[in-house]
Amino acid sequence: MARFTALALALFLGTASAFVSQAPARVNSALASTTVKDMPGITAPVGYFDPVGYGESVSPEAMLWFRAAELKHSRVAMLAFVGWCVNGLGVHFPGQLSSDISFADLAAMAPRDAWEAVPEAGKLQVFNM
Repeated sequence: MARFTALALALFLGTASAFVSQAPARVNSALASTTVKDMPGITAPVGYFDPVGYGESVSPEAMLWFRAAELKHSRVAMLAFVGWCVNGLGVHFPGQLSSDISFADLAAMAPRDAWEAVPEAGKLQVFNM
């Protein structure tokens, strides 16, 4: 009986430790000892480039957020450009975009006209992230 009690207690303590909060790990950030002008990613020949002066008015953490937003938006812009070119070449997915619009119909239109032909629900999906 003592073995069973010891085994049950060990199993109970093992599962209970899964619900104990851990001390937050100390994050060793690259920002701890750097300024905005020394952030990773600043390379020659341009070097530090901040024409609006955000680096002097925001914290290094906010500057990292701005950099991440710039990367995200530039990638979206590159995909939009490729989509514009692909649509201009007439390349399209097979099938229907909606019940009354096919991808082939959109590919036959100019890019701006194709965007206007997309249903409102499809346009709103761009903002759903």
